[in-house]
Amino acid sequence: MFGELYNAQFGLKLNDGAAYFVSFITYWCMALFFLLAGASTWLAIRRKTPQQFIQERVRRLLIPFLLGYALMVPFQTYFEMTSNGQYSGTLIEFYPFFLGNVLFNGKLIWLVSSIHHLWFLLYLFVFSLVALPLCLYLRSERGLAWIERLAAICERPGGLLVPTLPIIAVLVGLRAIFPVYCSVADALCWILFYIDGYILFASPRLRQALQQQGKLALGLGMVGLAAILILGRMGLLHAWMYTPDYSVACLLFQTLVGLTLWSWLIVTLTVGDKYLNRNSSFLKYGSAASFSWYLLHFPIVIFVAYSLLPLHLYALAAFLLVSSSSFAITFVLADLPLRTSITLAQLKTRLHTIATHWFSEQPTADLSTTPLEHTITGHLNTRPLIG
Repeated sequence: MFGELYNAQFGLKLNDGAAYFVSFITYWCMALFFLLAGASTWLAIRRKTPQQFIQERVRRLLIPFLLGYALMVPFQTYFEMTSNGQYSGTLIEFYPFFLGNVLFNGKLIWLVSSIHHLWFLLYLFVFSLVALPLCLYLRSERGLAWIERLAAICERPGGLLVPTLPIIAVLVGLRAIFPVYCSVADALCWILFYIDGYILFASPRLRQALQQQGKLALGLGMVGLAAILILGRMGLLHAWMYTPDYSVACLLFQTLVGLTLWSWLIVTLTVGDKYLNRNSSFLKYGSAASFSWYLLHFPIVIFVAYSLLPLHLYALAAFLLVSSSSFAITFVLADLPLRTSITLAQLKTRLHTIATHWFSEQPTADLSTTPLEHTITGHLNTRPLIG
């Protein structure tokens, strides 16, 4: 799993507890992403027809995935194969080589091995379509009544742990068969998180239950993580991580993982609802820029890491340099188009305002300043235009 990946690529000797902690952070992030995607689906289908929702999913998920695969995946795969001695040639020559091998030589395994971070878009697109009938049912009168019955259960002390039972069932029943990351077990868990996010935001009573049980979830989450680290320290975690089975101990471990993961999701939602449920310039910018950051960050990390390989840096120095450089480059590349689009939109609005005032038959009292100058320079000219 992730422990082997870190040990192999970066030469870091992580014990099983630390390795699983790194892995757990990744699973928590992905579960949170799918849960929030489910919540956004609840908001979306309240104001869209099913056809409009599907069209939006195609436009916002499937098309970016296809474009990203055609443009970004060969770019990042080129640096990977070059650094591993699997290809020698220029980047421009690599594009037809890569796409030709996938499309005409039948090397479809490259589709999977090189998809990298774009898999999330494909999974989310499929989840959106598969879960749509259930989401539409839950929006109906019968569905809302079912959600209210679930809310009555979740309002009881510890009741918010009930939605994690199907997730624990998947981990207990399928993790031994599908231990690989992004396999069937993970996919089923993630679509359950997606549905849970939809349900949690469908009822004000459930949001209230989140606030009431946030401290309990924090306690359970801390105890669960501590238990996992202790098990790793005792040397009991290795087999359950890399070769899970149906032994009683391994099944109890999968149950612990499910409860701990869900507890930290509740804590995250509680904190977010309390401190981030407000309008701010930072949140507005983050909402607009997040998708560009997601698309661009991974190819940039690979490019920066490839460029620093000849320096033979120590692991910690390489990590700090790669992370800081990748952050700066991603910020510039993601921010400039966003800033440009905002500026053009503001300029268009200002020009429209000027044109409206100029051609209006009724005089206006706000012609002592020019909005266009404010748009371009950021300052208002307080001098009268005439006289």
